[in-house]
Amino acid sequence: DESWNTIVENPTGWHRTTPFTESELLAKEEWHRDQTRQAQSVDRMITAIRAQLVTSGLASTTWIVFVGDNGSHFAEHALNQFKSTPFDHDTKTTLIIRPPGGTTGRNESAIVQCCDLHNTFREIAGLSEDTTLDGRSLVDFVTGTPPGTWRQTALMSFDTDGPTWEDQKGS
Repeated sequence: DESWNTIVENPTGWHRTTPFTESELLAKEEWHRDQTRQAQSVDRMITAIRAQLVTSGLASTTWIVFVGDNGSHFAEHALNQFKSTPFDHDTKTTLIIRPPGGTTGRNESAIVQCCDLHNTFREIAGLSEDTTLDGRSLVDFVTGTPPGTWRQTALMSFDTDGPTWEDQKGS
């Protein structure tokens, strides 16, 4: 990734002005390995939940939904901040939806937001979509028949003045 440990042009107050040192990068790489191990543990957890659902006879009626907190960066743009920037890698998150009986695993590139979960759960429960809300159901994506039209953008906000986790550590 060309943004790895690269100083951004015209940095703001929350950007680093020097690249990470070798020891800082090693620590970030170890943290990245830890994040990978955590993701693998989620995969094992979902497998275990699925096995228990099969054993208990609930697999044919139970949806499994897992939502991660948010994305994160490791050394992209040589940023100190932990996870709260408007860069793409910080705004993406893990969302796993496994319907009863499962589907073929895949990655979806559509722009979805947490506000979509409400109408997703409504559809799963057999209720009609609440059109007074911004979110739309994701069930069509899960079943492999994405809707004909879908959002191309998403609004996000970012407070550049607030303290960060790194600021609190004093680094």
